Order: sequence, then C-alpha cells, then structure tokens
Amino acid sequence: MVEFEINILNSIQNIFSSSIFDNIFKLITHLGDAGAIWIIATIILIIYPKTRKVGIICGISLIFSALITNVFLKNLIQRPRPFNFSDVNLIIKTPHDFSFPSGHTSASFAFAFVVLKERLNIKNIKVYQVSIILASLIAFSRLYLYVHFPTDIIGGIVVGFLCSIIARSIFDRLGKNISY
Repeated sequence: MVEFEINILNSIQNIFSSSIFDNIFKLITHLGDAGAIWIIATIILIIYPKTRKVGIICGISLIFSALITNVFLKNLIQRPRPFNFSDVNLIIKTPHDFSFPSGHTSASFAFAFVVLKERLNIKNIKVYQVSIILASLIAFSRLYLYVHFPTDIIGGIVVGFLCSIIARSIFDRLGKNISY
C-alpha cells in the first residue's frame, strides 16, 4: 500500500511541481497550521449574534478534531510520513509528529462540514462553499508537499466529518439553554 501511495504522490509532483505551485501550496498549507485559519473564522462567527450558534458548533468540532486526530489517533497508529519512504527534499519545515490522519485536513473539514450543514451564507458570500474549497486545497497541499499519504487525507476528511456530527449533537443537547 505504501508503494501505491508513494506513486500517487510522485505523480502529483510530476504533474504539478513548479516554483509557482511550491509557493502557493506552502502558503495554503500554512493557513492550516494548528488550525489557525479555522480558529480565527470560528472566533469571528462567535462574535456576531447571527452566526454565534454556527461558531460554537465549529469550535466544538475543532476541539474534537484536535483531540481525536492529534492526541489519540496519530499516537495510537504511529504511521511514518511519506518523506521517510522516499528521497525527497521538503520545502517546508519537517513535521515531527505522525502521519495518520492528517490534522490539517481533519480541522479543515471539521469546520467546513459544520458550515456546509448550516448552509452558512454571510452577505452573499457562501461561506460553506469557500470553506469546502479551502479545506480541499489545504488537504491537497499536504499531498503536494509530500507530508501526507492519500489515506491520511481520507482519514482526516472522515474524522472531520465525524467531529462535525459529534459537535452538532452536543450542541443540540446542551446549547438549547444558551441565549443568543
């Protein structure tokens, strides 16, 4: 399986590799570092009364994503990253944690699936569409940068989806008493 996934990563490099994409995907991947872009977006949503409910659900989803991905699964599975199996020069700082599942992807989709479920639309900006596109670009950047296997990305999407469901369920049970 590792060889098959390395071949996919090599194909991505063969098709897309360029200094322009190097810079674009470094920038995109850094937006997802520590879930920063999603944490900022969540705080913005919480500030405004009209989007506070969605923001709270996003926050819960992000917390579960971090716990499930970075605290539990990565340490339980301990999958090495793809650059450990190939002679590749990383163009970003070498990650020192494990590979499965992708934390960047999990956080990205934990946020995106919440706003998709809510069909969040602010001043004619379809936040759910922007979120899904950005989440997908962050996930792809992890493949392009050779720091995750395709199955790490799939795992991150699944964890993100599950976290969005868990967050919504928790909010539906506990958030009834919160006034907005």
